[in-house]
Amino acid sequence: MLRTLTNAGIGVSLVALFTTATAGQQQDSRLATLKRDVAKDIDSQFGATQQMIDMVFSFGELGYQEVETSKYLTSILEKNGFRVERNIGGLPTGWMARWGSGRPVIALGADIIAGFPTESEDMFARSLELVDECGLTQLHVFPFSPRPGTPAAQMPQVHRAIAKERARRLREKGETALRRHLDQEIGGCRRVMAESRALGRTEQFVPVRLARPTEPGVTLDLTMTGHDGRQLLAA
Repeated sequence: MLRTLTNAGIGVSLVALFTTATAGQQQDSRLATLKRDVAKDIDSQFGATQQMIDMVFSFGELGYQEVETSKYLTSILEKNGFRVERNIGGLPTGWMARWGSGRPVIALGADIIAGFPTESEDMFARSLELVDECGLTQLHVFPFSPRPGTPAAQMPQVHRAIAKERARRLREKGETALRRHLDQEIGGCRRVMAESRALGRTEQFVPVRLARPTEPGVTLDLTMTGHDGRQLLAA
């Protein structure tokens, strides 16, 4: 959850780049200024971010039992203007945070561990269901790997082959969710910022393959004509 919280904060700053950058001759200089401002804003959160990391690790809670972690992170979100919905997916510790309304929209992803100690098939099924219930579009999935000397390494382990199989199923779920999201984008007009001459990103940070070479930093309004399963294709 901390990873999502941190990425959401960076995403809000990145969205500011898209929504405030203007076209024309002044765009390059303004873009450079905006990038410096975003970097400065992110750097200013270093102390707060480190404090959150230390606090979360101090709780030392197991999966699906992150009671204090959930309380701590949601209280920070609410103090910063987020609307928090709790008990997501029927989990007492599950939550979803929203900020603002209308456009632009922040697209969220998640890191999911498969085969953590004591994970049952029912628990794993809940992980699969959360992908749809939380509207996740990007997943980073990895099987649990015990670190010697840690409490988790002393707990009953899920067989390695089962953990790898569950990770495979989660990755397939993530690929399906991404394709569904990309399908919904086809035909729409999106504001895209070029990261390189051939690749850009929408306001939701979705990668877009550009139809023609474009100078990095230029913002364009483009129609999405298709996708290759991983990135959108623009006209």
